[in-house]
Amino acid sequence: AAQKFLGAENISIIGASIGGNIALNYAASTSGVGAVALLSPGEDYRGIQTEQAAREIKAPLFIAASEEDSYAASSSERLYQLAKSGKELKIYKNAGHGVEMLRGTDLQSALLEWLGENFPAVIEENITNATLPASR
Repeated sequence: AAQKFLGAENISIIGASIGGNIALNYAASTSGVGAVALLSPGEDYRGIQTEQAAREIKAPLFIAASEEDSYAASSSERLYQLAKSGKELKIYKNAGHGVEMLRGTDLQSALLEWLGENFPAVIEENITNATLPASR
């Protein structure tokens, strides 16, 4: 709905936890998604399943989880295996769940670098100077 409202033809989506599941499903079923990043996704959060979407997604896919969040970590590894191409997986130690991983890790810079490489609509100077709200 936001994509249509904004009139954007090509977007990137970042989702955390259950929002990652929603983002993956949306991207797999909709044209115009140029890149997708998932933070602590699950194979099934509250009935929102991701395996089929991981098989079908065509956009580049970035997945991150923390190993002590065992469900998200194992789900992330499974989704990574199912995705066909243009994928990256980062598993952190003791980094928390979802946006908590932005604190105390290199996730913010890794994510911004990945977006710059995989979503050409992002201007490089904006990546260099960007700060994600959750890390402030």
